[in-house]
Parts: sequence; structure tokens; C-alpha cells
Amino acid sequence: MKMKMLIYALFGATLLMGCQGDDDGNASLNPDINGNWNLVRVTGGLTGVDDNFETGMIVWNFSDRTLEVTNRNTDPNLEDMYETGLYNFALDTSADALTLTIDTVSYSIDTFTNDELSFGNQYADGYNLRLIR
Repeated sequence: MKMKMLIYALFGATLLMGCQGDDDGNASLNPDINGNWNLVRVTGGLTGVDDNFETGMIVWNFSDRTLEVTNRNTDPNLEDMYETGLYNFALDTSADALTLTIDTVSYSIDTFTNDELSFGNQYADGYNLRLIR
């Protein structure tokens, strides 16, 4: 009987050790989207683009519910997503899947830390974007 209890205890301990709280690897502790972000990479789309940008070339500034994009890219062959201007945005962190909506386009957030923001709309053959601070 003691052996049976020991086996159950070991099994239970193994289950508890395997269930660590790291399932939210795509988010850090309360990252803040407000401030300047640099668009450094755009991938995907129907044509399979893979465009990289230098830090400072395309700057996104999130503030309140407004996104201000400053786009200095002059190469029309590179997919840079948004032209210089103001856009409405909403960040939804209430669901299991984080989403970012810019004007009417919704993106699923893959990575959201204080230093990196990666998101995309892969379900619609869309683009994946990577921004860094």
C-alpha cells in the first residue's frame, strides 16, 4: 500500500513540475506599447517578401489611441506597410490571443515585450511585422 501511495505522489509531483507558468512566453510583465518603435522587418504576403529596414528609417509612435508613422523609406520595391501619417489603433489584451488593430486591420501579436513587438495577419496571406525599441 505504501508503494502505491509513493507512486501516486511521484506522479502528482511530476505533473506539477511540468506545469510551470511560462505558457505566456509571448509577453513580458506588463509591456507598454506607448512610445517609439522601429519597424525593422516585414515578411510574408502573397509574394513572400522579406524586407529589412535600418533602425530609424520607419518609426512608429504609439500614444493614447493614435499611431504616428514616420516613414523615410524611398525604395518602392520594399514593403513598408504604412505611409507617414496618423492612424487609429487599439490593443486588445483581454483575450487569450493578443491583438493589435490599426485602423480596420487586425493583427495577432506573436511577441510583445518591452523591447520587441511582432505581429501579423497570417490567416489572410498577410504580412508579419517586427518592431523593436
